[in-house]
Amino acid sequence: MNKQINTHILSFLFFSFLAAVFLGDFLNFIAFLLKVNHSFNFVVLSPIFMIGIVWLLKRFFSMEPFLYAHTDLVFMGILVVFTCLALPFPDYGGDTVNFHLPMQDLRFMDNMNENFLPSSYVTFFPFFPDGLYKVFRSLFGYRAGTLLNTLLIVVIFYQLKGLLKTALRHYKVNAALFSLLAAFLVSTEFILANIGVYMIDLIAIPILLEQLKLLTNEETYNKRTSFYFAVLFGFCVALKLTFAIFSFVLLFIYVIKYRKNITGKQFVVSVILACLPCIPYFLYTYLSTGNPLFPFYNQIFKSEYFYMDSNFKDDRWGPHSFFQILFWPVYMYFHPEILSEKAVYTGRISLGFIAAIFLFIYELVRFKKQRKFSELFLSILFICCLYIWTISTGYIRYGLYLEVLSGILVVTVIFKSVLSKKITLNMMGYIFGILLIGQVLTSYHLILNKDFNLGDKPSFRTNKQAFKDNLSLVFNDKVKEDKIQEVEAWVLTGPSGYAISLKPNIPTINLQFEWWRATANEAIITKTNEFFTKNQSKKIYTVYNPHNGNLTEIVKKLDQYNLYITSSTPIEHPYLLKGQNIYLMRIEQKKVAPHNAENLIKDGSFESVLDKTPWESQNLRKSAVVHEDAQDGNIYVRAAAETPIMQRVKVEALKIYKLSLYSRTEVQNNSATRLQINWFNDSNQLVLTSIKLVQSTPQWNNYEMYEVAPEGATNGVVMINSHEKYNIEFDNVVMNEY
Repeated sequence: MNKQINTHILSFLFFSFLAAVFLGDFLNFIAFLLKVNHSFNFVVLSPIFMIGIVWLLKRFFSMEPFLYAHTDLVFMGILVVFTCLALPFPDYGGDTVNFHLPMQDLRFMDNMNENFLPSSYVTFFPFFPDGLYKVFRSLFGYRAGTLLNTLLIVVIFYQLKGLLKTALRHYKVNAALFSLLAAFLVSTEFILANIGVYMIDLIAIPILLEQLKLLTNEETYNKRTSFYFAVLFGFCVALKLTFAIFSFVLLFIYVIKYRKNITGKQFVVSVILACLPCIPYFLYTYLSTGNPLFPFYNQIFKSEYFYMDSNFKDDRWGPHSFFQILFWPVYMYFHPEILSEKAVYTGRISLGFIAAIFLFIYELVRFKKQRKFSELFLSILFICCLYIWTISTGYIRYGLYLEVLSGILVVTVIFKSVLSKKITLNMMGYIFGILLIGQVLTSYHLILNKDFNLGDKPSFRTNKQAFKDNLSLVFNDKVKEDKIQEVEAWVLTGPSGYAISLKPNIPTINLQFEWWRATANEAIITKTNEFFTKNQSKKIYTVYNPHNGNLTEIVKKLDQYNLYITSSTPIEHPYLLKGQNIYLMRIEQKKVAPHNAENLIKDGSFESVLDKTPWESQNLRKSAVVHEDAQDGNIYVRAAAETPIMQRVKVEALKIYKLSLYSRTEVQNNSATRLQINWFNDSNQLVLTSIKLVQSTPQWNNYEMYEVAPEGATNGVVMINSHEKYNIEFDNVVMNEY
């Protein structure tokens, strides 16, 4: 008779939730295959499925002791504080707005025919994990939807307590120390930075730790465990391939360990079970694009919707030579700029690598018969996973499993060394202990004092008033679609999350095809033309977020497709900070050539600057340069950050204005230049400041900026100045209505 599978109650509940979301997705995948114009509300179905799964499968599992101790409340209190400080500030992260948020809403839609690449090339990135966050976002709102990551840290915490109990079974460790050690193991800056954001980096760690526990705790072969192991591997692959590399190593070791026990029939069943969680996502992507891993490995699959000579690898991160690969665990600590966008790292994996080498040599020298939890096995497993990760990406966000595994290795070395009778080993243990404590404290310092986060969020430390203002929006920031009933189609040019969250069930296209290459290919152009032909009679809109968007790029992109903006309406979006608006912009096809609007700037070429001129400055006459190499005429001006040149013009609120100028610099390193408009109301109160930074060169070059005059604005003050305390030369300033 097969034994029950031993697991932790929190792990069991999380895996049941994972399976419930998968079942909801599977129903929508079937609807996609049958071309049924209906999607199942898996947000409603998932809790129902989860209850059914728990009821059906609980007899196959035995729940291990919870290992709760009162001292756990200390770390739980820290998590609660971190979460409460993070939740009022919405996730502004590029990955969230570009991909995670829209793919919560566009799952298994026809994103090639009804829509066309609504999130550009990332439309078909693995979106299974985003379904889990979709459930939380739908139930609790946008800000509180990130609570899933806090709960994942709790699950990982208790899983680590169980693994530590096994690893340190030969030592007397009290409950309080287990709590402290488990808290240390999850305390890295990149794990804690997942609190309050929609990043999916933590979601596979419970699966990988569960596989590690099954691999190290099972004394005898159990058929049910092998099936369970295969399903966990399948879920890891479905979540993300960068997670699957670790799961594959664990699966390979499991198969080798029990190769004499696994029958042919069991092997076939296990393969089927491993494939099941992947099939809906990979088959959906293949049927849509011709590449099941779109846009990755397109040199192999040859999808016509991506470049066939590209495998889509982000070369910004990871090692770039054999030397860097070989020494990456140490090299990355000293070169964090190629480890992630944050360009900072406290070194958990580097410390774990040193611990693994120590354990490997120590255990190899005094090799004994393999034990239940072999330090030699753990060190080899870590080194294998480490170098597979190094070769595949070397990107720290994809290596967080290695961070917790590093913690187990370091703690093992500390106990083995400190309790040894050899003084040299004692010293080694204390050094590892000090380094681990230093790494943990540095991680908390980055989070608390350096505003380290993965969501481009403000922080409580520097934005206490914004924290108070947005606190009321936690659990109360769901989108109300009645604000945008007139929108019938979206034409987007960048991050699509804000638009799609407002209205997801309408035709959507994203024109950001040049995200990867300079030009779109023929298949993309054909699909784009089909989309516009099919939806030309609809009311088409785009959105502009003035807080981190670029209206200039939007205008230029629309112009490529003979589109222009006809109106702008500010609306509050609950996914932004309270009081911040985005602009809902109606767009139409250009039917006639645009006229040249009047230049609102008087004396834009500065030819009258030595006489009577509308320009204002502290030293206006001294700033003028009379020379034949002026860009327009014979006079240009020099201006710096502390000596700006200004002119006030009349504007109309919610109209779009274009500011352009020519600039150059005499010193190559002094090049930062501002295009700036300060918007004022009738009472001469500052409403908003619009700034675009450009880099001037030694030659005259034209730079331009499009901006919407905010509500209440009646005047715009054009500022001509550098960004720092050095002179930039300016000429031929033009501002006109779009």
